[in-house]
Amino acid sequence: MTTYSVSSVLDKTQHSADIDEHCVVLDGVAYNVESTDDSRVFNFIDSNGIAVPGSISVSPDRTILVSLRGYVYEFDVKTEREQYFARLLRETAGRLPKVTKMSAPMPGLLKTVHVREGDQVVKGQKLFVLEAMKMENDLCAPHDGIASKVATNGGEAVEKGKVLCVVEQKAQV
Repeated sequence: MTTYSVSSVLDKTQHSADIDEHCVVLDGVAYNVESTDDSRVFNFIDSNGIAVPGSISVSPDRTILVSLRGYVYEFDVKTEREQYFARLLRETAGRLPKVTKMSAPMPGLLKTVHVREGDQVVKGQKLFVLEAMKMENDLCAPHDGIASKVATNGGEAVEKGKVLCVVEQKAQV
C-alpha cells in the first residue's frame, strides 16, 4: 500500500490517504474498492459492507481526485522526498532569521540617517528621510531587528535601488 500525505486543495485542510489498487483509507476510514461496469465508477465498500459509488482519477501533474459521498477531494500528492523537505521547512521556518535589504525606492537626496550599524530597530521606526521631487519620504524598518551594513551618510544623493541598510531579525531558538 502506498501512503500519501496530502492536502485537500478544496478546503486547505490536511488529510491522509493510503491507496493501493484494492483499498483506500481516507482520513482513517478504510474502503475496499471494487470496479463496476462503468470504468469511471468504483464501489467504495465501508467496514459495514455498504457500497458507496465514487470515483478516483489521477492527472499527469500528480493530482488525485476522489469523489465520495457527494464530496470531491482534490489531493496534491507529494513524494517521500517532497514530504521530507516540506516538513523540514515547516520545522525550521520560524527559527531562520529574516533579513531585509532596505533600498531607496526612488532617486533622491538622503537628508537624514536615523540609524547606525548595530542599532536595535522596531517595526515602523523611521530609519531614513529621503527627499525626492521636493517631498520628504520616511523610510521605516519593515520588522524588528538589528540594523547592519548601513551604506550611506546623510546629505548624499542616492539612486533608485541603492541598498541603504540591512535589517536582520534575530533567529529564534
